[in-house]
Amino acid sequence: MIWKAMTPAAALALQEFTEPEAEAMRVAGIEVVMAMHGSVRGEPRPPLVSEQPIGALQARHLAAPHRRLGYAYPDLPGRDVLAHPRLDGVRKVCAKWDLPEPDVRRVSTTTSPSPC
Repeated sequence: MIWKAMTPAAALALQEFTEPEAEAMRVAGIEVVMAMHGSVRGEPRPPLVSEQPIGALQARHLAAPHRRLGYAYPDLPGRDVLAHPRLDGVRKVCAKWDLPEPDVRRVSTTTSPSPC
């Protein structure tokens, strides 16, 4: 609850706030309380910003010097809302540039200590 230490005008998160937390923020004077993904009072809501153009931009940047692209798909539940549209953007660029399908690998989002 870092918002308690600051006085923001808005609070934006990747996932939804609990209703008690959202209400506490509103009471504290934070006018805009929203999640980029998740739901509003239990109803699913699409992302505020399309992730597909982000994946396409990344793919175009990498496709210029490379002939094969990879995509690291995060294994975190709930991140599909970000990862899947980005992967769609990468796939569209690969098809448009006549590149093979991206090599998609599911990757762990937990960090482990690196060996010394």
